Amino acid sequence: MFDKKIVICGAGDIARNFLDYKPSDCQVKYIIDSDVDKVGSSIHGVKIFDRNHLATEKSDVIVLLMFNDEETEIWLESLGVEWYRSYGRSDKNFFCRKEIVRYIDDEILSRYRWDKRIKKSLFSDGRRDNFFRKSYCSETNKNLVQLMASGKYEEADDYLTKMYSGFDYLFDDEFLDYRPAMRLIKQIIEMNYKERICICDLGCGNGELLLNLDNDKYDLYGVDLSDKRVLRLVNHGINAVSSRVEKIPFNDRTMDVISCLECLEHVFDPTIVLKEIVRVLKPGGRLLISVSYQANCESETHVRQWDERRLFSLLEEKFEIENMIKIPYINSFNMDNLFVSAILR
Repeated sequence: MFDKKIVICGAGDIARNFLDYKPSDCQVKYIIDSDVDKVGSSIHGVKIFDRNHLATEKSDVIVLLMFNDEETEIWLESLGVEWYRSYGRSDKNFFCRKEIVRYIDDEILSRYRWDKRIKKSLFSDGRRDNFFRKSYCSETNKNLVQLMASGKYEEADDYLTKMYSGFDYLFDDEFLDYRPAMRLIKQIIEMNYKERICICDLGCGNGELLLNLDNDKYDLYGVDLSDKRVLRLVNHGINAVSSRVEKIPFNDRTMDVISCLECLEHVFDPTIVLKEIVRVLKPGGRLLISVSYQANCESETHVRQWDERRLFSLLEEKFEIENMIKIPYINSFNMDNLFVSAILR
């Protein structure tokens, strides 16, 4: 598959790590990124690369375009260069997703270690109050924040449900097969639990995680706002309920594992959700969280920004943090999520 050399354009943080993650038969010839080359922008870097290399080497390389820019795509087509885009829904996306992201996922899983537990706060100034005084995300979701702040939760829920109805492809099975957090959680559960346990996924969506777990080995529960997605899970034998995550509809101390993937960035007051999680988890139960990391908060459905400090501050009082890492979101190298595994004290 990798009979040509790879040129990565606009790779973000992966530009620094790709050589460690790449398949053994994949040779990366050039990495072009504004953060790496200090050229002002990735697009500018591509133009510089063209003047120096691409015109003479275009038959020997494949360009991986990590940003969505129609002008650059047209320009690459005009040069007759073979290129693929990792951001978006085009057919060209499949090369990156299936042949490269898979290797990155595997490398992350192989490097994930559970013997290094965090014994004390990583952040000397990580006071809980500092986080809750932080401003909300951007102006794009001002209306959603106002609805939540005024207690109009039903209207806010309707807003979120309506917004995500336009992004159904995010819940397609093919789109979720290469989501590192899903594979990581499955590995954690299979590695740590041999007996039958109760697992609850908050904000479960189409049940992409629950449907990949063995219903014969575990008691599976899901909570989501969407009646449509809950019904899909019920039809698959999952104990799913339509509810807000601020009020988990299960009894105290009933769950061994609770997962909460890409959910807390949509929540106005995460302390309420955490109290519910603490209530429902058994002592010693495991919490698995994935949130959009920092700059990925520009979505119209996001009301919170998250980073290591804020997430640690939220959890440290009630939980022992097992591990906290950044992982790629789905089929894009430059969209990170923050993943945490924690044990209820």
